[in-house]
Formats: sequence, C-alpha cells, structure tokens
Amino acid sequence: MSSTDHEERRQITYSLKEAKLQYLSPILLSQAGPTINLQYYFHFSWIWIVILSVHKEVFGYEECSIKFTRVGCYRDSLINPRPIPELIMTDRDPTSDVYSGKKVEWKNWNEYLPDLVCRCAKKTRDKGYNVFGLQFYGECWSDFDSEDTYFRDGPSKECVTHDHHLCGSQERFCVGKKETNFVYALNGAITTPRPPIITRPSTKPTLKRCLKVCSRCPFMCPQLQQPAEYQSPVRYPYAGCPAICSNICVSGGMADVTCQEDYTFH
Repeated sequence: MSSTDHEERRQITYSLKEAKLQYLSPILLSQAGPTINLQYYFHFSWIWIVILSVHKEVFGYEECSIKFTRVGCYRDSLINPRPIPELIMTDRDPTSDVYSGKKVEWKNWNEYLPDLVCRCAKKTRDKGYNVFGLQFYGECWSDFDSEDTYFRDGPSKECVTHDHHLCGSQERFCVGKKETNFVYALNGAITTPRPPIITRPSTKPTLKRCLKVCSRCPFMCPQLQQPAEYQSPVRYPYAGCPAICSNICVSGGMADVTCQEDYTFH
C-alpha cells in the first residue's frame, strides 16, 4: 500500500467517524475481473457520504427544508399582551402540552441550535403562522399576527449563537436568553415594523382596556420627554415609563388620548 493510498484511507475513515461508519476503499481491493465497475460505483457512493459528513462536521448542521430569514433580537417583558404570545414548542419543560420530547443539548450546543431553529420553523409553518421567536435557549414562540407585534418591547442584545457567544449581525442561527426572543420570519412573511393603528374605543373603557391600549408602544417611551401634565398614575409595562399615549403613538392616531387616573380616556 502506497503512502498516498494509506493517507486517503485514513482521512476518509476519520471523516466518517461521526456517522459511526468504517470504510475500506474498494480501490485498495483487487481491481481485476468483472466487478471493477461495481467497485467504482461503491467508491463514488462513499465519496458522497464523505461530502455529506464533512458538511455536517464543518458547518455543524444539516440544511433545513423550511426557508426562513433572521429578523433580530428583541425583548419580551413577559407582561401581557406579549410580543409573541403563544408557546408552540418547548425543549425545556417535559410537563408542557407542547413539549417536543427533546431536551436542550447544552454539551452539543453547536449542532442542537440549528436543529432547534429548524424544528421551530416547521411548527410555525404547520400552524399557519409567519413569524417565530426562540426564547430561553429552548422555547419556540409564535402567533397568527406576530409580524405586527414582535418588536413591541424593543430591541435587545441578549441573544446567543454557536459556542454561546453573543449573536452577531451575520449569524444565521441564534436564540434569545431569558425574557428575550430571537425572531425569524418564514420566507415571504411581512417583517417590517409598522406603527400600531390605535383607534378610540366605541364603548366606555375599563382598566384592562385602558392598559392594553396604552401599552401598544412602550419601547418608544424612553426616547421621549413628557411634560408633567401628561403623566398619569397608571404605568406602562416598562421601567419608569408613564402610561401616556399622547405623543407616543401619534402616527397611530392617538395623539390626544391619555389614560386618566379613573381609567377613562381624555
């Protein structure tokens, strides 16, 4: 056996180790007789297996059949109404009705993460939704109108990618930490944030209704300087943010509406 043939055999065997296969190149066997074409057929079949194995070894994942686009990392305050409200799959809670049957693979993270994203994308498609968020390392969230609400609590930097590094702008696979969604959209979904459309209620507002209306744009509040007369005892679900709709959702048609102390609109 030549040194070249020995090196070829060693490299192929190493590449197939992850697939739990052992390889002996047919070229190293007898090349005489009518079996030579069959031997070459097996040789090139093994080459394709090697290519697939190396793809997984180098890139850490097998290509997902569902096409999706990364949107970004966004905060979830956990206060209703949540940006992406429906848990459709979890790898964290075996008692959940939507438990996947698979646990978070902390020691195999780089291969687990792409698989998690792909499984979440499939669940989202199966339910007829367009946008999904990966939260708390192993939870898949979505809803029928999440493309209009995923950004509600503002952007975040608390998302991670391979090796648990912070997610960069070029990373394809990411997941949110606690109280954070990394958001994806199935290809073709509407993902551009639009100003909320808020109208005056036709019936007398209740506390619940008032809080819901006044929490539509909370992440915009920190950029505003509200005069004292616009402030109200009712608080936004955002730290230090007054429950004022005035000047916050102006483009949504609620420039002159404020949540009063008695929870009526003014």
